[in-house]
Amino acid sequence: MTPAKTLILKLLSLFVILLVTSLSVWSAKRALHIPMTYSADQFLPQGHPLIKPDRANKKLFQLAKYSPEILVISQVRVTQNFLKGDNLRKLQSLTKELETLSGVDQVIGLGNVETAMTRNKELIFGTVADLKEAGLSRERILANPLFVPNLLSTDAMNTAILFIMPRENNVNSQHHVGAQATRLAQKYFPDSKVRIGGPDVIRSELLSQLSREIVIFLGLSLLAALLVLKSMFRGWGLMWQVSFILASSNLISLGVMSF
Repeated sequence: MTPAKTLILKLLSLFVILLVTSLSVWSAKRALHIPMTYSADQFLPQGHPLIKPDRANKKLFQLAKYSPEILVISQVRVTQNFLKGDNLRKLQSLTKELETLSGVDQVIGLGNVETAMTRNKELIFGTVADLKEAGLSRERILANPLFVPNLLSTDAMNTAILFIMPRENNVNSQHHVGAQATRLAQKYFPDSKVRIGGPDVIRSELLSQLSREIVIFLGLSLLAALLVLKSMFRGWGLMWQVSFILASSNLISLGVMSF
């Protein structure tokens, strides 16, 4: 083989190695954003007795197709319950920001739910903040079944905010709607305990668990392949080449799955 052909083969080999390495690095980044969208319907047969009544009830009562996410904020200090100070105004600001989140169709909470109550034979309309400013007592507000116990606990120490999405959310552990809502709530109530529940959060936790299991599976598979090869061949020169090929192929496969 002439020196020119040898040089061309070396350059071609180097190009292939760089190309595969670049694809592997790109795929590793893409693998962190593999979407996961599913519902309970996917795990049950279409004629399952749990699915038919659920669909019929949603159609009859015009309920949202997907269950709402529930954001619960709990005050730690008794002096900071949600009917004192400027907590109601903070809830209104938080509600407005939640409504601007991508993928959120509707938000229901103390910050935007309006009602009508009477005071000295005068009819007053507005949110809880408006009712407080109008002079209604804490006891009158807590006696309203529209607020308690659906959106506010009987001691006014806990409040729930519901937000509904028009479709199932493609989630990952960092950017799903529940995580964004939690960060917003902690911004307005840094001294409070914030919890989130709902299908979106469950999917996110399941995704995190599956991601960990996939990493463990790939690592064990690679280790098993190397042990088999080591038992068949002598020396380590071939092992590094095979490791590179196996790792690259797995990473590229995961990267393609992200689309």
